[in-house]
Amino acid sequence: MSSPSIDDTPPHMSADTLVVGAGPGGLAAAMELARGGQRVVLVEAGQGLGGGSLFEGCVPASLLCETAHRLRDIHRAPALGIEIPGPWIRLDPWRSQAHVQETLLQIAADNLRAAQALGIQVVFGQARLRDAHNAEIARREGGQSQVQFSRAILATGSHPVRPPLHGIDLPQVLTADEVPAMTCLPRHLSIIGGGPAGVEMAQVFRAFDCDVTLIEGDPRLLPRMDEELVLMLTQHLINEGIELILGAHVKTLCHTGGDGLFVQYDAADGGCEQVYADRVLLATGRRPRLDGLGLEDLGVQYDARGVHVDQTLQTSLPGLYAVGDLSGPPMLANWAAAQGRALADHLLGRPARFPDLRANAAAVFSRPALAVAGQSESEAKAAGHRVGCLRQPMQSNLRARIAGQRDGRLKLIYDLDDRRLLGVQMLADGADDVIGEAALAIAGGLTLDDLANTLHPNPSLGEALTEAARAALFAGGNGK
Repeated sequence: MSSPSIDDTPPHMSADTLVVGAGPGGLAAAMELARGGQRVVLVEAGQGLGGGSLFEGCVPASLLCETAHRLRDIHRAPALGIEIPGPWIRLDPWRSQAHVQETLLQIAADNLRAAQALGIQVVFGQARLRDAHNAEIARREGGQSQVQFSRAILATGSHPVRPPLHGIDLPQVLTADEVPAMTCLPRHLSIIGGGPAGVEMAQVFRAFDCDVTLIEGDPRLLPRMDEELVLMLTQHLINEGIELILGAHVKTLCHTGGDGLFVQYDAADGGCEQVYADRVLLATGRRPRLDGLGLEDLGVQYDARGVHVDQTLQTSLPGLYAVGDLSGPPMLANWAAAQGRALADHLLGRPARFPDLRANAAAVFSRPALAVAGQSESEAKAAGHRVGCLRQPMQSNLRARIAGQRDGRLKLIYDLDDRRLLGVQMLADGADDVIGEAALAIAGGLTLDDLANTLHPNPSLGEALTEAARAALFAGGNGK
């Protein structure tokens, strides 16, 4: 996939703000600053405006998840009285890949048109800072450009971690960023890493009729998420035929002499075992993309977790800012975009609301989806709250029952003293679409009473929040 051609880039440019990286954080910041009347130069080293998130990260992964979900829905159709002729439902990898690529190109083109309509000077190439107010851009089409600026925002994102394993560079070993370009499905796929990306891809490739083995070093999947809901989701993976190897540490990847390889690992019981795979997918986390920016020459402070920033996202060099994955966890697209918008407001002299982890929202796009907002029960207790927790099965929600959900759960975490909502955790099909409402309620300081009196369409999944709030109040949500 090739990026758009911008061949009218002048050799010398000046700007109020230089933005390096056009992912969710950089693009949001650049557009808000341009709307505010600033002259902006936006430099992108990747394939198009949208950055790694668009071309290699969550967007193509979500497209694959959508395809997998549609396949599952088709297999469910007979239970709803829908007859499907023929015994086989087949995925065409080439057509699926073409759909992914076409969608990504359309989004990138839309982003480019929107940026140019705001007067943003877009440059495709690699930027390197020379000092606090000057940078050099190696243009993709050849040649160099110089840009002088008053301030700069770095938003270069992150790249997949490749652990130091023997055999890690074998051609059968892929990172999550390379999955969207696959046009041939493996018969046997081993995934190393049981975080969100690993779980999502395990379900995707199992829906594509691949044999999938998921290996995780922790005793459970998704170690940073609610254990109760994760255990329920884990059972879904097992029921789908995904082999889970937990508490195992991969030691080496060995070529079989044929097209596949063996993944050798130390098992939880202390033995050394191996599993065969045609392909191995690394889902072992991400690291900030720091190389090539010139940070070390300018004395900008950073470490393996990212560039050090203060509460306004300014680095140790005055006038230089960092947003998104580059500034460290959480490495989420919505978090980066929120940082970019807030930073733009700050630089424009407007009131700025930088994102707060206590009201953040995140989701694993599994089936069912696992979505969270705000604080977990343990985090709320650690913050000094007297905590109440209401657990409610999703079968009590009419919309969930209509959709055929047989399990799932909703958890409300709240302050027993003032009934304020602190966190929501939800395992259900569609939870990723509902969790934003929970994040809004948490950010707004709403209480169980507010949530219990919120009107939703009927039947809808959002009613689960109201139903759970009323149940919590009935159970004594005032702590008395």
